[in-house]
Amino acid sequence: MKILKEIMQAKVSFIILLFIGTSLHGQELIPMDTWRSHFNYEQTSLVEKTEANVFAATSHGLMYFDTEDQSINKLSKVDGLSDVGITALAYYADQAYLAIGYQNGNVDMITSEGIQNLPILLNSDLTENKTINHISFYNANMNLSTDFGVLVLTADNQVVEAYQNLGENGEVIAVRSSAIWNEVMYLATETGTIAGGLNTSNNLQDFNNWERYKTSAVYGLDMVSVAVANDRIYSAAADALYKLEANTWTEVPTTLQAGEQIIKLRSGVDGLLVLTNQHAWMVSDTDVFSSINLPSEAIANDMMQDDTATFWYADGAEGLSRLSGSSVDHIILDGPLNDISKLKITGGKVYAFPVLAIDYTQPVSNQLGYSFFEEGEWQTVMPVDLLGFTNISDVLIVDDQTYTTSFGQGILNLPKGEKTDYTNSALEENENGTGNTLVSAMALDRSQNIWVANFSANSLIQWDGASVWEAYDFGTVSSEEPVSLAIHSLGQVWMRLGLQDGRGVLAYDIESATHRYVTATATSLPSNDVNDLAFGQGGEVWLATDKGVAYFPFAYGIVEDQTIDVSLPVYEGGILFEDKQVYALAIDGGNRIWMGTQDGLWLFEENAGSLVAHFTVENSPLPSNQVIDLALDAETGELFIATDQGVVSYRANATSGSSTHQQVKIYPNPVLPNFEGWVGFSGLVTNARLKITTISGQLVREVNAAGGGASWDVRDFSGRRVSTGVYLVFSASKDGSETFVGKIAVID
Repeated sequence: MKILKEIMQAKVSFIILLFIGTSLHGQELIPMDTWRSHFNYEQTSLVEKTEANVFAATSHGLMYFDTEDQSINKLSKVDGLSDVGITALAYYADQAYLAIGYQNGNVDMITSEGIQNLPILLNSDLTENKTINHISFYNANMNLSTDFGVLVLTADNQVVEAYQNLGENGEVIAVRSSAIWNEVMYLATETGTIAGGLNTSNNLQDFNNWERYKTSAVYGLDMVSVAVANDRIYSAAADALYKLEANTWTEVPTTLQAGEQIIKLRSGVDGLLVLTNQHAWMVSDTDVFSSINLPSEAIANDMMQDDTATFWYADGAEGLSRLSGSSVDHIILDGPLNDISKLKITGGKVYAFPVLAIDYTQPVSNQLGYSFFEEGEWQTVMPVDLLGFTNISDVLIVDDQTYTTSFGQGILNLPKGEKTDYTNSALEENENGTGNTLVSAMALDRSQNIWVANFSANSLIQWDGASVWEAYDFGTVSSEEPVSLAIHSLGQVWMRLGLQDGRGVLAYDIESATHRYVTATATSLPSNDVNDLAFGQGGEVWLATDKGVAYFPFAYGIVEDQTIDVSLPVYEGGILFEDKQVYALAIDGGNRIWMGTQDGLWLFEENAGSLVAHFTVENSPLPSNQVIDLALDAETGELFIATDQGVVSYRANATSGSSTHQQVKIYPNPVLPNFEGWVGFSGLVTNARLKITTISGQLVREVNAAGGGASWDVRDFSGRRVSTGVYLVFSASKDGSETFVGKIAVID
């Protein structure tokens, strides 16, 4: 059986449904109400081979290489996995299934039929750490090594044995891995290697029935791994390798160098594979160590031998890697950098920025650049591509110019190769005298003026992109740390203040040249720790803080009249998110409000009047409930979501609208028989009314747009899926003055 060979083939309807949210190369749009993942696949930790595929685990999911058609594919929560944080991976060839263990104790099993979740350990009442350290197999069951012992799990989610409290005196000890040899289970534990017969009447749930080899070399040692090879059992501590012969453990002489530590043992085609933090070795049945020719820069976290000439390893920086002789191939799916903390859409691209280095008391750098998403693919730009610029805080595209800001080195106009810092502009060196030019953000107003946020007394600077600068000093220390910029349509510049200590928000009115601080002291703002702000289509200003949300119902006049207070939205009889962290905001084409919180992603109708949706790790492909930033593509309705465990996106049914229909798109079109999602419409006149009819004019369904977007579930008024045919779509503005007619084909 070729496990998972069918998963990416369109002939299998189950898998088509499973993968409907997958981000494919060149795919620009996804259907309404679907997700896609945007994870980093450079840092892999585990590797396993099935009959037709080689898998590598990342912190967010799996990537796999099809050895027959040479394709590179991925699996994540978006594609059907139940969780993130993979810690164990093992293939059971006898029944052709791949077992996946997670940090939280969850288990998935993948066969050619699909993905089955086995959550019995995850859902148990155990208080100990549930991380699955390793998986082995015996009689078709999975042996899950954990920090509390070994759990024997069947393929139908039943626990048949639980070997807990295996210490010499019945205490809890951690089990690093297990191996089965001659009907005996061997465990590498933190207090030595122990063994228990599986074909005897001994009750292995009783700690007294485990052999501890008290007079041997492995007794009492912290063992990291155990494996079967060369017709014997091996076990390893970090600094030594041991073999069991005639029921006696003896140390195997090694060629380990100073500082070299064993991290894993695996069975290889030619003997025992010993992976260390510096090298990889093959040990023969006569204890001869042969070096495996890994590249010097390799970070091999796991390794396996495919045949005598081929090794696969999970590299910590270069993805799934194949070593054939002296030739190395790195197999990596495109994705953004890790640890993304900020998202932004400018110039039709989605930009993703990693966590900044913020110790600006010294020359500051995180040695990283940024990533951007365009036409369905991610690309990463590193300092070597940016004339050495690093610690990138923002990107702004103005016409054909790309401006990149560095929290340390100022501003770079890459097409022109121009660097701007405190030595040649109105930008200032920060007060510590380190040579840092700390630029945190840029924004563009309607007059094409560039506004720059600079850590200095002159914290806000207006720039024409050439030689004309105007700096603004607001006279207080609070204003000297602007962390973001946003320009309101009424001509107001809004700055969040305070990098490590919240200082509220400063609003500057360009026309009246007046400014105002919005703080928890001067207003009803829940906290000075303002994490994000967003502008509504009706002129609203929303503020997300560490203790909830607040908003100005209308921005006009609030800078000049400082008595105007914020409002606190009320939901279900109380203050919305009172005393709860709200990290991010986005407002869609229907003026609905997305809120990223410590408890998932929320969507509210205008002014938070009612809840539309609440996405969490339990009911969606979100990799984490901690949503730290949002960026909404107003044209397509796709919301990009940064969490502390990676980036995903979700395409809702609201897009930005206009007074006319603008390049209306219908997607997917045609609708294929196995499609079970929502057909999306974008580019509509604002809040249009859609009528869907048969080609003969019979009304099938009516749909209301949200902003410039709408969606249809391919069903009629009675809830039945429509039959095969061509359908007409009539869209009109509320007064009927603006209309559009389109066609959509449905194949049932």
